[in-house]
Amino acid sequence: MAEITALHEILNDNPYFCPNNGKCLLVPLHSSLTNEEQNLVFKKTDKHVRKIVLSTNIAETSITIDDCVFVIDSGRMKEKRFDSNKNMESLETVWVSRANALQRKGRAGRVMPGVCIHLYTRHCFDYIFISQPVPEIQRVPLEQLLLKIKMLPYFSGDRIIEPPSNESITGAITRLQNLGAFNEFCDLTALGKHLASLPVDVRIGKLILFGTIFCCIDSALTIAACLSYKSPFCWMKVSSQGKHAGMSFANENFLSVKTLTTLADIKTQFLELLVDIGFVPRTIKLPRKLNIHGDNPRLLSAILCAALYPNIVKVLTPEKQYTHSISGAIPMNQKAEELKFETKEEKVVVIHPSSVNHNISSFPSPYLVYQEKIKTSRVFIRDCTLVPVLPLVLFSAGTIRVELYCGQFVVSLGDGWILFTVQSNQVAELLESIKQEFITLLEEKIKDPRMNLQTHPKGRRIVSTIVNLVTYG
Repeated sequence: MAEITALHEILNDNPYFCPNNGKCLLVPLHSSLTNEEQNLVFKKTDKHVRKIVLSTNIAETSITIDDCVFVIDSGRMKEKRFDSNKNMESLETVWVSRANALQRKGRAGRVMPGVCIHLYTRHCFDYIFISQPVPEIQRVPLEQLLLKIKMLPYFSGDRIIEPPSNESITGAITRLQNLGAFNEFCDLTALGKHLASLPVDVRIGKLILFGTIFCCIDSALTIAACLSYKSPFCWMKVSSQGKHAGMSFANENFLSVKTLTTLADIKTQFLELLVDIGFVPRTIKLPRKLNIHGDNPRLLSAILCAALYPNIVKVLTPEKQYTHSISGAIPMNQKAEELKFETKEEKVVVIHPSSVNHNISSFPSPYLVYQEKIKTSRVFIRDCTLVPVLPLVLFSAGTIRVELYCGQFVVSLGDGWILFTVQSNQVAELLESIKQEFITLLEEKIKDPRMNLQTHPKGRRIVSTIVNLVTYG
């Protein structure tokens, strides 16, 4: 998208190509555009106006522009790669394959004679380009695939024509164990069986399951839909007043009604999936009691932590700077750019500029949870939110370790990467006890999805205790 935007600006500054000249119409085309903006590529222009489409490889196979006569093939494309060791996606600029090049050539003159201009040499095509694109199974996370395989009792890995690397498989297994979907023997847990039955990303699946357990299902479904599709502002409440009200709200806040409608449909689909596996009763309307904690932001960040762990960012605050005044030295306000962020694998990461947290200069908690880490010009964190320490204790994988250091009891998580102090050893033991009780309850609930935690005596006490700890702790 950055390259398309840059080229669009260059052509706009050119006296021949600029739209004001009336000779050309410049149309960008990429997946981040709204449906209305994407539809401009199919709009017919006047006889004396040339339409120029600046496109990603979405135009290579996904769509056909029937008035396309000339294709300029750069020979390059952006491709997602996944590093299982760093648990990070990267969007890399790579040469296309020979199959991609031939496909691009075929876009010219689909319905009339056309011309394709390739911006690379014959030698490059013959000896540098690979014959076929890298199979998707070798460059994407494998969690959902492994869950599906575990549900097939007679599946054998040697049937895969182009199998992924051992590092990718090992990394996916570790992430599934951190989620609680695999046990230490790589067998499916009860949670893993439910996540395998949900046709969504495993983290999204865990998010909506926990949203049901902690009675904040509507809010969890909204977050899950946004993480699965595109991020909008809140629109459902206004649109319930009528179609015109929803349209007006969207126009005033620069939102896409089609995007918002799609998100509403995704929420409905997620809810139907929960009904199918028995987590939500089959009623006409969503029971109000399943969303009594829907307006509790600390609880919502806690279940986000449960779903996305170990995707944790540590906030590193610089030393306090002071300035002199009449009343003495006073601390200076720190700036957002002075904060540093790191993950367990990457010592330097940056919050993406599109995030509302990008310009925050101080955080009440030294930890953030995130959905996606991606490498472009830098390593960026997307879709992140503040998470207090207690949810990290209650919802992280592994046991809690407590050590006495310089007279203070220090609790460590994540092989010592996450550290914090508690008042006494008893506090740490109580937290570990609550965590184990919740894990046992979770296993019972997942084995019997129709178990009502609001009426189950022990379940009600455990859930309410965790809610109170997260909310007021």
